[in-house]
Amino acid sequence: MTLSEDPAVGHVMSTAVVDIALKNEFVLHMILCLAALHRCATESFNSTEEVLSLLEASTDHQNLSMALFRQSVSAVTPENAEAVFIYTSLTSMSLYSSQNERLRLLNELEAGEKGRLSESGWLRTLRGTTALLGGGGDLSSWLGEGSPLLILIPYRGHFQPGLPEENDWAQAAANAFTKLADIFTAGGAVYQPVFHEATRYLVLCLAQMTVAQNTLNSGCTIISGDHDSTSRISARPTSYCLTWIFRISAAFLDFLDDNEPAAFVILAHFGVLLHSLPPEWCLGGMGKAVAEACDERLRASGNDSWRVWMEWPFETIRRLDEERSGLHN
Repeated sequence: MTLSEDPAVGHVMSTAVVDIALKNEFVLHMILCLAALHRCATESFNSTEEVLSLLEASTDHQNLSMALFRQSVSAVTPENAEAVFIYTSLTSMSLYSSQNERLRLLNELEAGEKGRLSESGWLRTLRGTTALLGGGGDLSSWLGEGSPLLILIPYRGHFQPGLPEENDWAQAAANAFTKLADIFTAGGAVYQPVFHEATRYLVLCLAQMTVAQNTLNSGCTIISGDHDSTSRISARPTSYCLTWIFRISAAFLDFLDDNEPAAFVILAHFGVLLHSLPPEWCLGGMGKAVAEACDERLRASGNDSWRVWMEWPFETIRRLDEERSGLHN
């Protein structure tokens, strides 16, 4: 099972994480849950029944993992911190995979529309799951100096200001995000400051993603934090992108629940950031699926004035797909 294309992450997953799983059954069952989801997302099957059976097995392992976790962990301690961290990381990965284009279709086939999380539902669940151990700094102190798991911590440090480095697609995206943010700079609507903040975070995430990718392309590694080895955290493009989920306010999610059209437009623009990431099985098609779900909600609302803002996300996703297809030909 490939949990990441990053060799450093893959090494930790195949060594330290396996050792932790063999000592903690709730971690082991979450790995088995992901293994089943991985097969569903990446393999071909002779029958629908076979793949639905795997989905059922994944759900069974996830439910058992959750039950064992509740029985085993009453509080986070230095002794169980690594196991709890891995559990929350793998649970988060299962939530990301629920938005994978292929797995979404399979889940809807199995459970129908009732089995599908709303646009705000998976964001809220993900934020709650990863909040178990607190912020990035707290995580590194829980894990302790020299822990191999430090590289797995999603970066949540302070963003450095600035626009993306020289990169055609990133410059175009920064312009689109800034144009969207400008809509919310003035006015008396209650959502103005919430939406302006969310769009500005898109610009900041994009800038850091671009710097991180350029650094990785040059053969270097970015380490965020100070010189104390207990707080150094590897910052990869995926980490910078996903941090948007944790930086938006809870009020933004409330506006999604209230079917505020502008919230769906902003979320669709975040879908472009997701789609620009190097393809990994648990994120594969996720950005496009998010954008399509937002467009579906806008269509249902009949609000055509905001739907014009969906042209750029879909055009950019199409262009990114064409570029990737050209690389593989």
